[in-house]
Amino acid sequence: MFGEKYGDIVRVISFGGDVSIEFCGGTHVKNTADIGSFYIIKESGVSAGIRRIEAVVGTSAFKYIKEQLNKLSLLQAEIKSNDLIAGIKKLKNEIKELKNELKNTQSKSVTPINEEIIGDTKLIVSVVENGDLKKIVDDNKNANEKLAILLLQIKDDKVSIVAGSKNTNIKAGDWIKEIATILGGSGGGRPDFAQAGGKDINKIEEARIAAITYAKKNLI
Repeated sequence: MFGEKYGDIVRVISFGGDVSIEFCGGTHVKNTADIGSFYIIKESGVSAGIRRIEAVVGTSAFKYIKEQLNKLSLLQAEIKSNDLIAGIKKLKNEIKELKNELKNTQSKSVTPINEEIIGDTKLIVSVVENGDLKKIVDDNKNANEKLAILLLQIKDDKVSIVAGSKNTNIKAGDWIKEIATILGGSGGGRPDFAQAGGKDINKIEEARIAAITYAKKNLI
């Protein structure tokens, strides 16, 4: 038995005649009816090819199922439905609809952004009140051949910063690091895309001006 050491005689338990013969590893009963209720509560892998199950029986099984029934009652009360499956499906659909509504709202209410042309490169540096910053950056990169863009947004008393660069000598990661420092934050990323965060929302205008200065200095 794979290197296990046993004496000349070992105790085994037979189930159904020759259906299964197992080594006795511990507590046993005269009849399986003595076990009473039996609930598997955990299954895991011990090692390659070996699985382990943990179960509760007898009084512990009674307590376990009582706890599960109590949880079901709480869930039914929480979702206000006796049919848990139907209730959960309804909640998932509502969440999906709300996410779509939020996405559409953000897309429709994007703050107008300021832009200018430096040489043959479009420069965008703006404080955006709402909208998905990453999506705005990606959309502008797709729409322009040469672009340097940095957006700032106040969210939850912090400043989110996203920067992008396409076919310019500005590295988004370096650009955003310098601006994030003004706002008491940090961040970085690739030469074409970077993200950062800042803590000082009162310096957001200072950061915007610094971002424009940095861009114009490095684009010329």
